[in-house]
Amino acid sequence: PPQSLPAAFVKECVGSSDFWSNKIRKEFKGKDDKQIAFCDALKNIMLDLAEYIQEHHKTGLTFNPKGVSIAEAQVVLSDDPITVAAATAAGKGKAGQRKSSVGNTVMGGNMLGLVSELTNRKSSDGSSAATGLKHVTKDQQTWRKEFKKDGGAPAKPKTVIKSAPKKPAKKKPTGLPILEYQERGMKWVVENQTKESALKDGENGVLVIDITDVKQQVYIYNCEEVTIKINGAKFKSLILDNCTKVNAIFDTIISGCELVNSKKVAVQVDGVCPAFTIDKTIGVTLWLSAETQKITSIAASMSSEMNVSIPDGDDRKEMPIPEQFVHKLTDGTLKSEVSDLYH
Repeated sequence: PPQSLPAAFVKECVGSSDFWSNKIRKEFKGKDDKQIAFCDALKNIMLDLAEYIQEHHKTGLTFNPKGVSIAEAQVVLSDDPITVAAATAAGKGKAGQRKSSVGNTVMGGNMLGLVSELTNRKSSDGSSAATGLKHVTKDQQTWRKEFKKDGGAPAKPKTVIKSAPKKPAKKKPTGLPILEYQERGMKWVVENQTKESALKDGENGVLVIDITDVKQQVYIYNCEEVTIKINGAKFKSLILDNCTKVNAIFDTIISGCELVNSKKVAVQVDGVCPAFTIDKTIGVTLWLSAETQKITSIAASMSSEMNVSIPDGDDRKEMPIPEQFVHKLTDGTLKSEVSDLYH
C-alpha cells in the first residue's frame, strides 16, 4: 500500500524501533530481563496496532457523526447491557425516562452489543433469543431484485440469448454493368456484372462474347458470380481484374491470360493458351485441355490456393501449384527448390 496509509507507516516504525531495541537487547542481555521484556512488548504493541488500523482505520482515523455518549457505549459493550444502562441512567430522571433510556440505548447500539446480548441469553440447551425465528428467503429480502412488493412469485431472471454476430454484407460491384466492344484498342469490356445482371443480359445467366478478329482482346473487371463464355477460334489476350467467383471459358488465346487481384476464379481452356500470369489472387483453378498442357507455362506471385486440372484418360487429374519454396546458398549462388510438401 502507499506510504501515506497509516498501517504502512506503523509497520515502517517497527523496523525503526527494532534498530534501537536491538542495542538495548545487546547491552542488557543476561543482565536485566526487564529491559528485554520492554523491547519485546514495544514491538508487540506496534504490530497489534498495525493490525487494528488495517481493520478499523485503513485509510485514516474516522469518526462516527451519529455516535453515542461514553455512558451509552459502555452499555453496548458490556456483558449485561440492561443492568449497566439502568445504573447509568439512575439520578438522571424519572423511572419512566430511565426505562426509555435503557431501551433506546440497547436498540441504538451497534452490532457488537446485539451479538453480546444474544450470546448472554443463550441457554444451556443452545436456544437463545434468535431460536425459532423464521428464515428469510431471497424473495422476501427487500434489497434483492427477486423481491416483489405484492407478494407474488419472484421474477425469474430473463435469459438473454446472444445472437450470432452478423456477417458483413457482401459488397456488390458498384457502377452500371457493362458488356460492350470498344473499337479503340479492339477490346471487349465486361465491367460490374453480377449474377442478377447476367440473368438479364446473358443467355441463361451466361454472358457471351463473340470474337470476330484475332486481334481483339477481352478485359473483365469488377465482376462477381458470373460465367463468361468467349466464342471464336482465336483472340489476342484475356485479363481478369478484381473479380470474385468468375468463370471464363474460351478456345484459343494467342498471347496469354492474366489473373490479377481476384478471388475464387476459374479459367477453362478448350484449345491452347501458351501462358498464364497469376498475381495477388486467392483461389485459382485452371482447366487445361490435352492440347495445351504440353506448352502452357504458369507464372504466379503473391497468390495462393492455386490448382491445375488436366485430362487423365476418361477422368481429370488435379494438381496444386506450389506456394512454398526452399532457398539455399550454394557456392555463393542462391538456388530455389519446391518444398517437399508438393512431392
